[in-house]
Amino acid sequence: MSHDPHDDFPAHADDDRDWTFPQRFHPTSRLHIDSTHEKPREKYWLHILLFLASIFTTMLAGVGLAAPGFDVFDPANWALGLSYSLLTMTIITAHEFGHYFAARRHGIDASLPYFIPFPIVPFFGATTAAFNPFGTMGAVIRTRTPFLNRRALFDVGVAGPLAGFVMCVIILAVGFLTLPSKEFIYQIHPEYLSEFGGAIPPWGFHFGKIGLYSLFEAIFPFGDSWVPPMNEMYHYPLLCAGWFGLLLTGLNMLPLGQLDGGHVAYAMFGAKVQSLLARVVWWMLLCLGILGMLDALMIGGLLPVDGLEPLAALLASGREWFPWLFPVFPGWIFWALLTRFVIRLDHPFVPEHQPVDRGRRIIGWCAFAVFLLSFAPQGLYDIPEARNAVHEMDSDAIYTELAR
Repeated sequence: MSHDPHDDFPAHADDDRDWTFPQRFHPTSRLHIDSTHEKPREKYWLHILLFLASIFTTMLAGVGLAAPGFDVFDPANWALGLSYSLLTMTIITAHEFGHYFAARRHGIDASLPYFIPFPIVPFFGATTAAFNPFGTMGAVIRTRTPFLNRRALFDVGVAGPLAGFVMCVIILAVGFLTLPSKEFIYQIHPEYLSEFGGAIPPWGFHFGKIGLYSLFEAIFPFGDSWVPPMNEMYHYPLLCAGWFGLLLTGLNMLPLGQLDGGHVAYAMFGAKVQSLLARVVWWMLLCLGILGMLDALMIGGLLPVDGLEPLAALLASGREWFPWLFPVFPGWIFWALLTRFVIRLDHPFVPEHQPVDRGRRIIGWCAFAVFLLSFAPQGLYDIPEARNAVHEMDSDAIYTELAR
């Protein structure tokens, strides 16, 4: 969600500073909007156009995920990506309208969601899906009047992630409850039977582990259903969309700047604690990104081990002690730069200092639990092909062998 306070108040202020509000504003528990504020006319055509464009780009992405090798630009194949598209857009829409209705409840002038399609177009012999395989960058809404108290800030900030998370839980539950047998993956990859004797090769493009997804993996397989490994689960639209929704929820709940997690942290803890949390999390993201980059370069043979034995030993120890973390997503470097220079770390100033009530604090702690269940430290990663490896080895074992 994007907030545009129009610089009504400075980004930082001492909590003891005496603020004088314009007469038309009154910082009560319910936000009162200036009656002279002229609400701009919504450009419904733009919202609809962006929504339909996102449906189309996620449909193309869904074809590439569900049926690799198929021509995503052939209309005959588009039906293959429709399920993923509709599921993904349902999660994003639930998230954004969670923000929207919470804002309306507090009398805040908020726009309808601006969906952000990610075009899937040819690019140097491949497509732009190599940079973003999901077909969308999410969505934003704009608040055109400022937050004047923490309760409004909290409600608007927390509503989106919780609404999106609930949709992810429902979609993943249905996905795991309706998993087909292993024959489904053989229909997509018949070579697994002819070349590998029915074993699933552990290399290739992987979705990283996410806490809630792993919990579903442990609970839900029934009967002859088969839980696909993380390098095959993107053939299953319900699992793929649910995983992507969790990824978006985890990113949004980072306690940085004007991300949803930043709103919630500022409302619960105040400016100083939010600022401290933001810097701790930012350094964690940067370190994870650097660690992932070094790890990828070393495994790929682009960073020689000679002369860097301490670094190689450190990475080896990390793989042993934190197997759920490796391979680390190098893209966290990009997120660290984006949040530092675009989103910013500190939350803009909100004039009322009264803390949120106990009920909201409980919801806030639940929201941070959602963050822990949704965060994907591994992000997306690729395990290089190793046809001389034992086919029964899983991707973690292959990765360990490559890292040696």
